Amino acid sequence: MENPNYYRGIILHAYDETTIFPPSFGNSLNREVIGVVSKVDTGKDIEAPRRNLKLAGATKIFEISVHDEESLKQLCNYIYG
Repeated sequence: MENPNYYRGIILHAYDETTIFPPSFGNSLNREVIGVVSKVDTGKDIEAPRRNLKLAGATKIFEISVHDEESLKQLCNYIYG
């Protein structure tokens, strides 16, 4: 890890079947790690990204789309809340 300050969340697109994050990656950080599955409006299966985020150590997972304002509000409220 070059700079752990940049690891505040893990983001995977809905079409990401694999991940670059090793299992329990989030455990090496000294803060809560959330996961974000973006582009959920594409119709792709989001189970693989959700599974990868959980394996990487995300404690809470948000599913967002730029076309769904409510999903973005929920994420922002959680982060800044």
